[in-house]
Amino acid sequence: MKIALIGAGIDDIPSKKFGALEMVLWNYKLGLEKEGHEVVIFNDQNLKPVVAQINAGRFDFVFLNYSEYVSFFSRHLVVPFCTNCQSGYITNTKKWSIGYYSVFYDTMKSSGIVASSPEIAQLYADNGYRGFIHVLPNGIDTENFLAREKGNGRAICLGRIEPRKRQAWLATMVSNTVDIDFVGPIQDPTFEAGGRARHLGYWMKEEMYKNLSLYSCLVLLSDGEAAPLVVPEALAAGLSIVVSKSAAANLDEKLPFITILPDDVSDPIVIAEAINTQIKNNSIYRADVLEYAKKHFDNIVIVQEFITIAEEFRQYKPTAKNKYTIPLEKLPIYLLSKLALLVKTVLRTVRST
Repeated sequence: MKIALIGAGIDDIPSKKFGALEMVLWNYKLGLEKEGHEVVIFNDQNLKPVVAQINAGRFDFVFLNYSEYVSFFSRHLVVPFCTNCQSGYITNTKKWSIGYYSVFYDTMKSSGIVASSPEIAQLYADNGYRGFIHVLPNGIDTENFLAREKGNGRAICLGRIEPRKRQAWLATMVSNTVDIDFVGPIQDPTFEAGGRARHLGYWMKEEMYKNLSLYSCLVLLSDGEAAPLVVPEALAAGLSIVVSKSAAANLDEKLPFITILPDDVSDPIVIAEAINTQIKNNSIYRADVLEYAKKHFDNIVIVQEFITIAEEFRQYKPTAKNKYTIPLEKLPIYLLSKLALLVKTVLRTVRST
C-alpha cells in the first residue's frame, strides 16, 4: 500500500525531544516500510500544499494524527481518511477548552477514527458516532531501550512539567517519603523540587532510551491523558508503573507491576505507599514487565494491527446511517468553539509575521 501519515507540523519527525505524536508516526513509518509499504510523512502547518500533494498522490490509506486539522482535511481532501485524537483531556470532558468542542464534533463527522484507547472509542460511540472506528494503542520500538537487570530504587516522573500532569502537586506530596526524579522542561512555575525529589533537567530522546532503565518505577498522576507514550516507553525499559486512572489507557490493572490510583487521590501516605511498593518489587517483576511491553506495545505488534485497519478501511463504504449530524442543542457551543479557534489562528498568524 501507499500510505500518507499526517503530523501537526509543530515538531520534527522523528522528534528529538518530547514529541509523542511525532514519534508515533515515525514508528509507524519504520514498521510499515519493513513490511514493504510505501510511506510518506506530511508534517507542515501550511495545509494547502499537503492537501494538494495527497489529492494528487493516489494514496491507498491516509491517516491524520492531529485532530485539530480534521475540519480542513474533511473539506479539501478528495479521498476518505482516518483520524486520531491525542488531546490530553479528551476523556475528561469537564476539562475541555472552549476550542476543543468543535474539534471533537468535527471528528465525529469524519469518515474514520483510529482511537488510541478503548475509552476514547467509547466516548465517540456514546456521543453518536456510527462510522468506521478501531482501537490502536500507541506503540514503541522496544529495541531502542538499553536493558538493565535492575533499577536504582528510585522513581521517575518523565515529561513536560505542566499543570495537566500535576508534577508540582506530586512533588509536594512525596518530597519527604519517596526517592523520585523529575525529568522534563518546566512549564509550570509552581513546580519546586526538594527533599528526596530532584529535578534533573531535560533529556533528549537518545538520552531517554539510555537512561530510563536506570529507574525502578514510572509515576504519572495526570488529571487528563489520551494514551501517554511515556507509559509503554517505561514498560519497555523494565519499570513498574504507578499512574492515575486518566493515565492508565490500555493497561491491565490486574498485573502486580501496575498500580492505578483514582484521579482524585489526595492522601500522601497512599501515594507514597503505592510508589514505594512498586519500587521495592520491581526487581521481582522486571522480566515480566519487559515481556508485557513486547507483547502489547512493541511496534511490530502495533504495525500489524495498523495494516489490518488500513486494509479494512479501504473496503469500508459509508452509508447515510453512518453520517453524523450535530444535535441542535450542541450547535451553540460548537459555533462558539469555531469562533474561538478562528481567533486563535488569527493571533498565531499575527505573532508569526
